[in-house]
Order: sequence, then structure tokens, then C-alpha cells
Amino acid sequence: MQSTPSVANFRAVTPAILASAKLAQSEAAPDVSKAEVAITLKKAAPVLGIDGTAYQILDILLGLSRSSDWIGEARPVVAISNQKLAEYTMRSQRTVIRCIRKLVEAGIVAYRDSPTGRRYVYRGEDGAPLAAYGLDFTPARIRFAELKARADAFKADLDRRRESQRTVTRRARAIADAIGLLDETIADRVLELRDAVLESSEDIHAKAEKLEDLYIETLAMIDDSHHEMPPEGDISVTSYTNTTPENHRKSNQMRTRSNERDVSKNVGYAADSALEIKQEKRVGRSTQPDEAMSVGAERASDPKPVPLGLLSAATRETQSTLSRDFRSWNDVIDSAKVMRVMVGLSEAGWLDATGRVGPAVAAAILATVMEKTYRKGSDLSSPGGYFRAMIDRTVSGNLHLDRTLYGLANRNFH
Repeated sequence: MQSTPSVANFRAVTPAILASAKLAQSEAAPDVSKAEVAITLKKAAPVLGIDGTAYQILDILLGLSRSSDWIGEARPVVAISNQKLAEYTMRSQRTVIRCIRKLVEAGIVAYRDSPTGRRYVYRGEDGAPLAAYGLDFTPARIRFAELKARADAFKADLDRRRESQRTVTRRARAIADAIGLLDETIADRVLELRDAVLESSEDIHAKAEKLEDLYIETLAMIDDSHHEMPPEGDISVTSYTNTTPENHRKSNQMRTRSNERDVSKNVGYAADSALEIKQEKRVGRSTQPDEAMSVGAERASDPKPVPLGLLSAATRETQSTLSRDFRSWNDVIDSAKVMRVMVGLSEAGWLDATGRVGPAVAAAILATVMEKTYRKGSDLSSPGGYFRAMIDRTVSGNLHLDRTLYGLANRNFH
């Protein structure tokens, strides 16, 4: 078989074409697998600027090459006319000629022209080529290791860009959710900084890094403002378990002075609290299902257990599973029926919870339990029991739902 390729005189030779011809003259070509080369060339195509019809022709030529020609002294030469390629690709022959030239100048194919310009391969009885003229893939065989490294580097860069883009999207959304917990002036400033980063001309990696830093700073500001709040404003579930009727409060305020002298102020407060808890338990035991729902409806306007923005940021998986966003407390409470079924909580357990802590608090706790249940890697074996335990801790004053939600929100965006 002829080992030295020749470029026909009718071709306009460029330095890139000559470089490919020189690679094709190499005597020591490494053995490679046709399948590996095909995969590598297709992965490296964007780096080499091969797309469209040129990519289609590359695929056809690789398919026509023989696996045995990629090893030993054989050369992977493909003999197919421009006319046939034009028919296969449904393009003109002129387009085919330009695309083949692009493959040659990319350094993966070389011209091996016959004296007459025809492309053909003569093989012996063992299938080895005796004479071959056409399009020679020897340059790709020689550069296989280099092309594979370039393809891998391109894929790694592409993956990094995609991850940075996902980070930009996640952090921009997380910041928008988180600023609901900040003072309005500070929230507006954070939004301005976020928008400035998004609208800047920096690359996607720089944007991702800056938004990551801004998100961490936002959480720090939220945490600082949270700890600076006075005890009365602390975000605690127990602050909203009071079910004492308003007329009872007024009657306490109108008690005679002689009654106040009978007990100390502290004892009076403890007695009021005990009366409230006792009344909550009585409502939970005695209220029938229809009555319990009406009680819940009346209390839907009560103060809520945690900021809605924090609950929404912490329960992304729950909202995705429900196909519903928590845009208002009515959304959370209305979703409780479905959430109850999905975590395996009985109707009696739900009615008891709403009677003890109110529908808003119960729904927030239920959403938290569902989030923990449906997150990847969850080891919550009894969601219903976990929910009832949280209700008990709420009544006893030992549950701080905000801390749990802060933890879920942080893990949600990492």
C-alpha cells in the first residue's frame, strides 16, 4: 500500500492542509479503537469548529472506516465520492467539498489523492489494503491522545459553566426569598447589589462567586437581626399557641384590686397560662371534625408562627412535590390536607394538632415534617409520630421552629 499521501495539483494548498499531510506520513501510528476515536472526535468537534454538515460528513466517514484499519500498519482511508456524500447529506457537492476541506484543515483527515483523482481502496485476500486513495484518518489516529485531552478539558469547562449558571439561578432566587426577613431599606440595598451582579458583563463564574458571597452575607444579616430582636419578638412557635378568648383577657384586666392581692403577679401569670393550655386541650378533645375545621377557619388570621418567606425558602422540596408555591398562609393551610396524607398522619391527629396550636402553626410544622421526609437521604421512619412530638414540644414551649427552618433553608441552597 502506498504510504506517502499526495495532494492533487488542482487543490489550493494551505499550511493547515500541509500539516495534515505531514501527519499522515508518520510511520509510527498508535493503535486505537475505532469506537474510541469516533467518540473522541465527536466530543472534540466543538473545540475544532466542526458543526452542521461538516459534523454530519465526519460521522459518515467514521462509519465507513474499517476497525481493522485503525491498528497495525494499515491506514484508515475512506473512499467515497463527493457525489455520494452530497446525496447522503442532501447538500450540494460544492458544500461537501468545503466541509471536507474544513475536516482536513482541522487536522483530523488528510487528502490521499490518486493520479486520476478517483477514490478507491484495493484489498488483498486477508482484507488488508493494498492501495488506498481517498480521505485518510491517520492524522486523527496520530493525535488521538491530544484530541482526547482537549475533549475532556472542553467537557470539564462546559460542566463548570453549567454549574456556575445553576449557582447564579439558585442564589438569585434564594436572595429574593431571604430578604423578606430583613428591614425594607436593607432588603432594597441587597436587591440592588444582586441585580448589579446579574446585569454586569462579567463571566458566569465571577457572577456565581459574587452571588454566593452576597447570599452568605444576607444570611448573616438575617441571623444578626434575628438575635437582636427582643424576647417578645423572637420567632418562636410557643408565642402563638394562645387560644384564650378575648373576653377572658378583658375579664382578667377588669378584676378587682382585692383579688389581685390574693395572689402574687407571677402566680397569676402561671395560672393564666395553665388555664390557656387546659382550654386548648379541652378544645382538642371535645371538638368534632366539623367544629374543629370552623375553629381553624376562625384562627387563620391569628399571628403566624414564622415568617412566610423563611418557610417558603426552607420547604422547596415540599412545594415541588405539591406543585404549589407557599405565597400566602392560606396556601400553606390549604395544602395541609394533602401533606397530612403524604406523611401518613391521621385525620384525628391533624384535628388534635389544630385544636392545640392552631391551623397556621400546625400547617407550618406539617410542612417542615414533609420537607424532612421527602428530602434525599432522609431517615425519618415515622413522620406522623415526629409531627405529634413537635406539637407536644410546641405546647410545652420547647420547640423553636425558626431554627429548624433556618437549617433547612441553608441546606436547600448548598
